[in-house]
Amino acid sequence: MSQPLRLITQTESWKQEVQVDVVTRLRELLAMAEAGELQGIAYAAATTDNMIATGFTKNNAQSAIIGGLARVTHRMLAGED
Repeated sequence: MSQPLRLITQTESWKQEVQVDVVTRLRELLAMAEAGELQGIAYAAATTDNMIATGFTKNNAQSAIIGGLARVTHRMLAGED
């Protein structure tokens, strides 16, 4: 007996390939945090279903991190690596 036809309504929402560059960067950040070098973080991340996860930790460098986020925004819009 054949299976019923199923319609996928979200483009490639089923696709969950590991993004090696994401894993590599997260491991680098984790190593820095475990060594005590990383004292705060703010992030925005894209998920496989086109959602955006955001978050931050409280620390004494909030203003510097906000400035860093502005720099990341500029670099992404400019197409820099």
